[in-house]
Amino acid sequence: FKNRNSFIFLDRDGVLNIKQKKGEYVRCLKDFTWRKGSLEAIKFLGKKNKKIIIISNQAGIALDKVKLEDLNIIHDYIIKRSLKLGANVEDVIFCPHHWDDNCNCRKPKSGMFYQAQKKFDIDLTNSIFIGDQETDRISAKNADVPYLHLKKNKSLYDLLKDQKISI
Repeated sequence: FKNRNSFIFLDRDGVLNIKQKKGEYVRCLKDFTWRKGSLEAIKFLGKKNKKIIIISNQAGIALDKVKLEDLNIIHDYIIKRSLKLGANVEDVIFCPHHWDDNCNCRKPKSGMFYQAQKKFDIDLTNSIFIGDQETDRISAKNADVPYLHLKKNKSLYDLLKDQKISI
């Protein structure tokens, strides 16, 4: 791989923002609420010159509960806010499919990692994925990406600070 830099993959819902109740979705920007410590974590990663890629299942698209234009507004907001904090979100990769579509990108499958790998020529084993669900862990394992689990009672910033690995 040409790109030996380590990337930080972040899940979106439940890691960066407060996850909606089951069956509900972040439909527009006003529904998006940063999770405690996520902005500090992004700033921390920026100071460490880490490249960030967000990967996220977004079944709300397939269910017609979220419009693609609104999803793009949310992702543009995340990218711009991250830039203001000194961090670079290289990309936001999402799976718009329904869980019954049997696509290759929806976590727990690893297609979003492979999309990023192809686009940025990344050595996935030299990166880290932070998620909050069992499907995140499985997806990372299947792609040989080291995984960190974010518990509900811990902030992303605290998780990053506590890591002994060189993030």
